Amino acid sequence: FPVTICAYIEGGSESGDTDEQKNRFQTNPGCRLIVCSLLAGGLGHTLTASSNVAFCELGWTPKDVDQAEARIHRISQESDSVNAWFLLAPHTIDVDMYNLITSKRKVVDASTDGRVPERDVSVMSDVLIKLLTKEGA
Repeated sequence: FPVTICAYIEGGSESGDTDEQKNRFQTNPGCRLIVCSLLAGGLGHTLTASSNVAFCELGWTPKDVDQAEARIHRISQESDSVNAWFLLAPHTIDVDMYNLITSKRKVVDASTDGRVPERDVSVMSDVLIKLLTKEGA
């Protein structure tokens, strides 16, 4: 099959455009890549033509990442796995964001399991605020 240009979903797109992009990705064997902004790609889409996702942007909460990753999980999926990668450049704010999300995920998991979180997530938030405001430099 000839490879076609990738499909895309971004915030502010008309719903007809979004549906056309999703349909192209789901049905055209030559379209093997869909690029989505994190928030626009994480809401209300089923993208079962793929089993891989790469994040090159991060949200503020684990939910944002989980929602976007969930778009490629198959309904009643049993054996096929989904691979997710986080594309992080060393010494960037993205690494700090990833650490913040990981810390928040531990708090959510502990709370869901009825355990006391190991560490207060506000500690990481304070570190991130200092980085963003250059106080830590």
